Amino acid sequence: MYVKCGDMSAAQFAFDSIPVPDDVAWTTMISGCIENGEEERAFHVFSQMRLMGVLPDEFTIATLAKPSSCLTALEQGRQIHANALKLNCTSDPFVGTSLVDMYAKCGSIDDAYCLFKRIEMMNITAWNAIEAENLIDSMSMEASASMYRTLLAACRVQGDTETGKRVATKLLELEPLESSAYVLLSNMYATASKWDEMKLARTMMKGHKVKKDPGFS
Repeated sequence: MYVKCGDMSAAQFAFDSIPVPDDVAWTTMISGCIENGEEERAFHVFSQMRLMGVLPDEFTIATLAKPSSCLTALEQGRQIHANALKLNCTSDPFVGTSLVDMYAKCGSIDDAYCLFKRIEMMNITAWNAIEAENLIDSMSMEASASMYRTLLAACRVQGDTETGKRVATKLLELEPLESSAYVLLSNMYATASKWDEMKLARTMMKGHKVKKDPGFS
């Protein structure tokens, strides 16, 4: 209540009155600091949480990744990432999204891309495709063809042809003569039983005289 009202002094008093705060109480306090523009204080609270031996959860990590990008505090962001690795929660979609976005907004493009690539395909396909598309579009780094191919494959698995069509367009802008985009697009339509669209994708491929790579069907 105090956090939502912006009264962090009262929120701190209420928090201090808890005999043994659990991870939910700590995370609520951290989130409150961030919501009220006190990012540095949020990291201080997190440090206290760790000193008290309370383990953060996925929500705590994802919550802290946001102020790291706002503050352009790359080193603090790396510490949050290290905690996520220790907790083995980097594959969590919420955590992964927050960390990739944090690195990108801090200007660490290589770290953002490496983390993006490390997220297993099975986890990428579990993401909401539109959420993943928005993440890529909001990044300060320029999205690579590899990112769009991964997202297009996810759209095929989810049967999200609308998002897939937009992603394929962006992929073809980067690699107009690469066969994988056409094949993934046609396979996505086939999975969704949209046969006319599938034939159109194959026709587009032939029209551009793109040769199919042996690894795609």
